[in-house]
Amino acid sequence: MSETLDAGRLRRYVKNRYLNATLGINQEYEVVASYIEGGVVRYIYVDLITPFAAVLRQRIKDDHQNIVLVSGGTGSGKSNAAVALARAIDPKWKIAENYIYSLDDLRNKLRSPNYSPVSLFDEASVSLNSNNSQTKDSKMMTVIFDTMRSRGQTYILCIPNMMNLNNRVREEHVDFLMLCPSISPIPGCDPRGMIKIYRRVDRDWAKSYFQLIGTALFQPMSTRLNNQYQKIKAEHQDILIDKFIAQGEA
Repeated sequence: MSETLDAGRLRRYVKNRYLNATLGINQEYEVVASYIEGGVVRYIYVDLITPFAAVLRQRIKDDHQNIVLVSGGTGSGKSNAAVALARAIDPKWKIAENYIYSLDDLRNKLRSPNYSPVSLFDEASVSLNSNNSQTKDSKMMTVIFDTMRSRGQTYILCIPNMMNLNNRVREEHVDFLMLCPSISPIPGCDPRGMIKIYRRVDRDWAKSYFQLIGTALFQPMSTRLNNQYQKIKAEHQDILIDKFIAQGEA
């Protein structure tokens, strides 16, 4: 039976110069465990979403676009991680007003006069699948990302496998990656409630790559919030299915 990491079992603080430089802040971080990866000692932090969200908020103020890809298998907790990040960036963020499942949803949100700069694009492979990169919706979403580069918008894209994402969006637009691991770096521990946060590093004359910022725990949605999320998701899925059926009958 796998063990759940308890954020209170180890009261230890470390000062990580790389982490501070990456996040642009200077502080100590509480850690719950450490592990070896590639011969390097790494830590599992109690909370990285809060300082990470602060970085994204500053980028929004500076009119930079943030595209954060949240990837992980079914049941890995990617929806929980995405919602946790959205609420950390914008404390007034509400699922009902900022949940995107299709291009129509995004169009409706952008029509609103005072919309949040943070959008949760659930099941992003529906509109941005690499196998459907030439569809009208996929092309239009890419155009929107191109257009919004300097509008201070944040799009959190949930997708099971990042390789299923439209190549251009993945290679040119995704700034950060939050990976919900299927296997815990700590043997015998449950990986749910754990994330690895990466940032994209661009290189001249070579493909960009994602560099690990850190591994951390996060708090899942409350039962009430999760029920609301599941209800809204089902409603948007029903709309998409009805549209598909109507197109087939036309």
